Amino acid sequence: YKDANELMQKEGGTAMKRILDNAQEVPEKGVVDIESQYDNIYSMYKNGLPRGLEIGIRDIDDNIRWSTSHLAIWTGIPSHGKSEMLDFIVAKLAVVHGWKTVFFSPENYPLEMHYSKIAEKLTGRQFSRHYMTDEEFDEAFNFISEHFFWLEPYEDTTVESILMRTKYHIKKYGIKQLVIDPFNCLEHTRRKDETGSDYIGRFLDELERFARKYDILIHLVAHPVSYTHLTL
Repeated sequence: YKDANELMQKEGGTAMKRILDNAQEVPEKGVVDIESQYDNIYSMYKNGLPRGLEIGIRDIDDNIRWSTSHLAIWTGIPSHGKSEMLDFIVAKLAVVHGWKTVFFSPENYPLEMHYSKIAEKLTGRQFSRHYMTDEEFDEAFNFISEHFFWLEPYEDTTVESILMRTKYHIKKYGIKQLVIDPFNCLEHTRRKDETGSDYIGRFLDELERFARKYDILIHLVAHPVSYTHLTL
């Protein structure tokens, strides 16, 4: 009906009371309505806490699972294989679960070199015509072009730019993972009133909020020296 008067003419005076009694409040921005989360809460009650996804390798699955809306920080001794292991994990998540990944990876530049590493992990063969057939090359190329994307690593290295470009890939391609490799290649702007530790905390909070808001898994590679340098 066009208005309350027409409603009462058609259905009588009690119609307005019925509508007002059954009216639902307009949700306030920034406030979570617990009733709207009933299905998710009941599912957790019935099925238990979510355990995350496996990649099919027992030694890894027994120790770690993978889920979106989280920030994963990779650290350790430099040149001991953090990036190689990370590439292996995102490749397995692509194969087993169809997760798409966008890279901001100055650590793996130029793109052709990084591409060859991922192709080797997918095929189990050295990236060379002497070891990989043309059919395997084409199959790997098609899979990689559908599941992996790269951001220009020297165009704009602020976290704001990286997240803005990632948001575009989320909406257009449905990516589930962002890889930032490494932390120390970003352009960091520390406020005058911030210590190094304060800045790192704010930086990590920004990544975590983005991961939760857009339901993706963010991998951040951080060499220990990067933290030491910022804290001094």
